[in-house]
This record gives sequence, structure tokens and C-alpha cells, in this order.
Amino acid sequence: MLAQRIPNSGRSLSRSQEHRLAIEETEMIPFQKVLDGIMLDMAGIGLSCSRESLSAASQLVDYLSNKLPESSGNIFDLGVDPLGELLSNSLEISDFESYLAGGAELAGEVSNNFTKATTFRINGLNTPTRC
Repeated sequence: MLAQRIPNSGRSLSRSQEHRLAIEETEMIPFQKVLDGIMLDMAGIGLSCSRESLSAASQLVDYLSNKLPESSGNIFDLGVDPLGELLSNSLEISDFESYLAGGAELAGEVSNNFTKATTFRINGLNTPTRC
């Protein structure tokens, strides 16, 4: 999976922002490079994708699955949002049903392998819902 990184802008962060990193640049960077040195068992990450959220989530899970068992305690939010993508991207019903099935399969894999990864955006409102 590729992620996007924001360069160091030199801005100071407010107290509420100091524990968050926004990645906004269009340059594509592999997960292993973006996450290098980040202790994901202490500092969780969250994906937020307006398109292809299931694909991005699947690629992150694949990346972390290759690091099992040491990655089993990693903290992350996959941000899967089938309803949001149905509404904003005009998915066909058959694509939506396939998307839901893929999301359920991914949720099962995550539930079995990653004890601290429980949040999916599945309601189309881009708000976390526990699954």
C-alpha cells in the first residue's frame, strides 16, 4: 500500500494536535517507509480514504500480517466506509454487496489477529463505529 506524507512545515502544533500526523502530499510512499520507526503498539494510526477505503485497509492489514506475531498488538483504525463510498462514488449495488462482503471478511481477519484494531467507519457519515 502507498500512503501520502506531509513535509515538515515548521508549524507549531496545538496541544490537541500534537499527537496526530496528517499525511496530505500526493507523493506515494510505501507503508514500510511511512511507518518506519513508529511504535504502532503505542501510537496508533487511522486510515481515512474517500475512495478505495477497503483496498487501502486490506493492503495495510496485509502489510501488518506479514509482521505477525509482533504486530498483533498494533493500534489502528482501518476507516472502511462502504456506505460513504456508495453515496459519494455512485457504486453499483453489486459492487456495494461485494464491498460489504469484503469488509466483513477483513473484519474477521482483523478480529482474529489484531487485538487493538476494532474500529471501522461503516455508516457513511465518516464517524467511527465499533465492529
